[in-house]
Amino acid sequence: MRGAPSHRIRDGVYGDAERGRLEETRRDYRDRYAEAQMIVPERILKASRSVNEVLAGIDAAVKRLDRGVARDGESAEGALLDLKEAEPRLSAMRRLMREDLGVDD
Repeated sequence: MRGAPSHRIRDGVYGDAERGRLEETRRDYRDRYAEAQMIVPERILKASRSVNEVLAGIDAAVKRLDRGVARDGESAEGALLDLKEAEPRLSAMRRLMREDLGVDD
């Protein structure tokens, strides 16, 4: 998808095509995550749950923004900031995954 949904909503260019691609991506992610739960170590699953918590919150906010029913204080810019604040969780998960694979820095 060209640009994050929150960018596209902010810029007023988020339409049916973007919604469809986002739903397709979400389903693919869900399926891959379900598969991963069967094979990855618990410490990586724990880290992934932390990341998923942030992503789910952002996803819900973006959907509300798209429908015009944002909660007080919700904005596309806020969703982008939340995504940036998720970076430490993503980095921690990536580090654990690399350790699990035996990849040295």
